[in-house]
Amino acid sequence: GKTGVAGSVAVNIAFTDSEVYAGYTDESNVVHAPAVTITGGGDVTLKADADVTNTAKALPTAGGGQGSKVGVGISVAVNYGENTTFAEIGDGASITGAHDLSLDASLGKEMETEARTGATGAPAITPVVAVAITANDVDATIGTGSQLTIGGDLDAQASLTDQLSTTAEGDTESSDTGVGISVAVAVSRARIARNARR
Repeated sequence: GKTGVAGSVAVNIAFTDSEVYAGYTDESNVVHAPAVTITGGGDVTLKADADVTNTAKALPTAGGGQGSKVGVGISVAVNYGENTTFAEIGDGASITGAHDLSLDASLGKEMETEARTGATGAPAITPVVAVAITANDVDATIGTGSQLTIGGDLDAQASLTDQLSTTAEGDTESSDTGVGISVAVAVSRARIARNARR
């Protein structure tokens, strides 16, 4: 036809929460503090481990908008991920009799965001936008309270692997006026903490 218009939109929003606790404080600020006794001198491990993949792709078929006069191709991809991984011995909680005691909070994150399109016409217009935003919180914490009594090693680890790929690509073909605009934005916020409050 004289006017060809192609549009593609991809939106991905994801929240993940991986937590392991020995004791916690609830939303009403009530402390739940167990007293854990290990017999036989065994090891204790509190481990929260998450692997997350977020994908958003806006890819039109047939190359985008094609018209004998006007061609318009629009692609928008938005990808948002918010991830929390906690390993915690809560305030007031006690552990006695263990040999080794370890806390491990680990998060692996991959985010792929891709927007592509094309337009053929006179004029031809190709706006392409890809936006990726990720917020990650990884925490290994020993809360306040009495001294922990163990016979071996104490180890607390918090780790994050964050991989982002963001692509915006347009193909504009015109015998007269061609306008191609491609914008790719990636924002990553991360907090990684190890805390011992006793």
